[in-house]
Amino acid sequence: MSELSHVSRSNLRQGAVYMLVGLVWGMVIPASPFPRLTLGAHLQLTTHGVMFLVSGLVILHLPFAKGGMSTKILIAGPWLTWPV
Repeated sequence: MSELSHVSRSNLRQGAVYMLVGLVWGMVIPASPFPRLTLGAHLQLTTHGVMFLVSGLVILHLPFAKGGMSTKILIAGPWLTWPV
């Protein structure tokens, strides 16, 4: 497996997990004591999920420089977005 396909799969996997968590979190909104905060978290998770799914597809289909630092940044992006 090439380095770019590894980065692409990592972003696609993270995007799918973000979408799944965001959709499940959306079902919690009515039962939450603070529904506006829960709605904000739901929107953030689904938006980031779509963003990482698109970035995974872009990385897979467009030619990028195969550098060690750029792949580390592209892999670290989804992981560093979880605390948000």
